[in-house]
Amino acid sequence: MKKNILIIGGTSGLGLELAKIYSSLGDNVFITGRKNPGITQLQYLNFSITDDIKNAIKQIDDLFLHTGEIDTLIYSAGFCQEGHINDFDDKEIIKMINVGLSVPALIAKRLKNNHGKLSDIIFTLLVPNIRRVNWNRSMPRLKPGWEC
Repeated sequence: MKKNILIIGGTSGLGLELAKIYSSLGDNVFITGRKNPGITQLQYLNFSITDDIKNAIKQIDDLFLHTGEIDTLIYSAGFCQEGHINDFDDKEIIKMINVGLSVPALIAKRLKNNHGKLSDIIFTLLVPNIRRVNWNRSMPRLKPGWEC
């Protein structure tokens, strides 16, 4: 049975590879991200997560105008943010929180309440290489996302 698959962060890395697999199985695949990978079998929807949560909410609501009901959500959004936490400004920290927590929670809520017969939610998580750190002096490097 053909399913509607939505992959947030499906334009590169692990998200794109999963999109290709689901498409090859005959599913209807929607991918989101900042750049269209130009693969005709996949339906690209521009979606850029920033520090502006009001804009993210609008983009999420607009997203479901194009997709209809979703059977499977795969959340694979990420970005390379390398450095120590004390080097980031507030906007960079808010963007990290939006990508990793706020936006996936808002999407899951909307899918549960309005937009789907949702049977699967899959979150990909890539763990950074954590090295030994003196926690009293600095934080470990943060590297959410598939590629830098």
